[in-house]
Amino acid sequence: MALGLWITSGPLRPAAVVQLLPQLSMAQSFAVVPDRPIPELWRQRLPPGLALNLWRRSRGLWWQLWGTHAGSEAALLLPDDDELSDLPLSLKLGSHRLIAANALALEELQRRLDPSASVGEAVHCAALQQRAGSVLWRADALQAMAGPWSPLLLPLRQGCLSRAKQRWQGVVGSLARSRSRAGVARELPLAASLPPGVLLQLQGSALQPLVGGLLNQGPMQRALLQSYGVEAQLQRQVMGLPFLLQLRANPPQSLFKASLVLQLATTAAQADALEHVLERALGTSPSRGADGLIRGSWSRLESGQLVLVLGGELPEPLQPWKPLGPERAGLAELQLLARPVPLEVAGLLPPGMPAEIQRSALLRASWRGAASGEGPAQLEALLAP
Repeated sequence: MALGLWITSGPLRPAAVVQLLPQLSMAQSFAVVPDRPIPELWRQRLPPGLALNLWRRSRGLWWQLWGTHAGSEAALLLPDDDELSDLPLSLKLGSHRLIAANALALEELQRRLDPSASVGEAVHCAALQQRAGSVLWRADALQAMAGPWSPLLLPLRQGCLSRAKQRWQGVVGSLARSRSRAGVARELPLAASLPPGVLLQLQGSALQPLVGGLLNQGPMQRALLQSYGVEAQLQRQVMGLPFLLQLRANPPQSLFKASLVLQLATTAAQADALEHVLERALGTSPSRGADGLIRGSWSRLESGQLVLVLGGELPEPLQPWKPLGPERAGLAELQLLARPVPLEVAGLLPPGMPAEIQRSALLRASWRGAASGEGPAQLEALLAP
């Protein structure tokens, strides 16, 4: 966001840019389209008549941005105009004007732009300065949007995406060490591969990028060993296994809204070891609660793949799937298919998710990054209305 300010706002000092950017949790850029309705943020931050006049005669880009404080409201950034010179809660930045939500937010922004303030980490998001329709987010924004899903979205902890209609493309995971731009557009998973009754499907060439950040921590590793007997070698093997993860809608009489189905491309030895862990923790399959309802179940296919279900029974028929493997050594890949509208209806979509995602019938996405999870990764997503 701040890099976009630097490019477009004339004599704004680079030092001020570096100071502001680390204080943002999210920023979005948009094109001014005078024949479309005035954006809601303009109505909130500007007097009604002024908002209409500026919207009709403005050109180029405008931005909305959020600070890192919990509950912070969006600030509006737009090209400066003589009519904005006396606007309360506003700050001139070169050829642009930033309009804060309240006096405290404005004071905080001014403090961050103070040359004497400490300089934070460098963050790069070229998409914000190059085209309309782009977004930058940091860890704070991800937690606000994803809520309890956040631990499973560590590969997306920060990102910089550009937009072309309903397609988003860019870099995620690391913005500080790389100025990488999105690569060549890649094929997304086919919508037809999402079975009926499945609300979300995620498959990957390895579990490491998805849960490695959680399971590689010392306390978690010790708990897996001491409580469940999962040796370090087995932990490492499991992190490298291709997987298929599905969230399936449960019938109304079920205790749970949905069941989670995890299918792992295990060897016979790995399946034996994991079955032993499951039996030690849950007893024999299916595992039932005191009320007799099934809490979890698991089974091994003839192919050697292990299937684990939490919150329901094993789906029928159980079928092997072709594991998603890396196209070349050292790469990991994740492919996602999801039905946001049914997820929202079932109460399974985090309430902080952007409205555009909540209203989408289908989300198709592809993530590719280093198997270690370090450095930038490529993300591409397509929303179907």
